[in-house]
Amino acid sequence: MLLAPLLTLLNVPVQGKVQQTCFIVGQQYSDKFPEVVMVELSNGTGTPHFQYRFEILRDIEAGWRYYTARFENGCLTPMHPVRVVEVEGEKYLRTDDHAAARDDLGKIPEI
Repeated sequence: MLLAPLLTLLNVPVQGKVQQTCFIVGQQYSDKFPEVVMVELSNGTGTPHFQYRFEILRDIEAGWRYYTARFENGCLTPMHPVRVVEVEGEKYLRTDDHAAARDDLGKIPEI
């Protein structure tokens, strides 16, 4: 898989970004790989933002906090922290510590 070299190439610091907490409220999986392609983020303002998987991996490794979340009664409710799990040299996004070679963000809607 070419993902690891691609992540290395794209893992450059972005000036002006400040570490923060992000909430993932939607996910889109690839038909060909067991990986999330992109996610929908929310900061509670009602303006969604889409982010690619490699950006989330980079941010988590830089100290950002990501959580899955759902909207309940017009409010954003955090559910589970998102972790990076490494399996055979590849990194995956998971809400648990299982060493499975696939992303798993739990029960959040498909976008």
